[in-house]
Amino acid sequence: MARKNRVGLSLSICIPEIAEDKVPIEEVAVVLSGARFEFRSDLEKRLEYIVNVYPRWQKNPEGCKAIALHLYDDGRLISVQSRGLPIISIADGYWC
Repeated sequence: MARKNRVGLSLSICIPEIAEDKVPIEEVAVVLSGARFEFRSDLEKRLEYIVNVYPRWQKNPEGCKAIALHLYDDGRLISVQSRGLPIISIADGYWC
């Protein structure tokens, strides 16, 4: 069984990497997102925007949305802005 030890720092980058089987979802402890969403319905609206803006999401939009919602429902996708925390820079990478 894989350990949940990866922390993702970008919703728009990390979710497609999971969808493309570059990162096993079982290894993801949490994805910290700079996007603002408090409720699942907020996230669903945000995901529609992301699908239209980010080309990697356009390759598998339904798969990416399903992964994001699964992680959210599992408590593993968190909006740092909605919790009053600063957005985390991905200048040094987007997986920890």
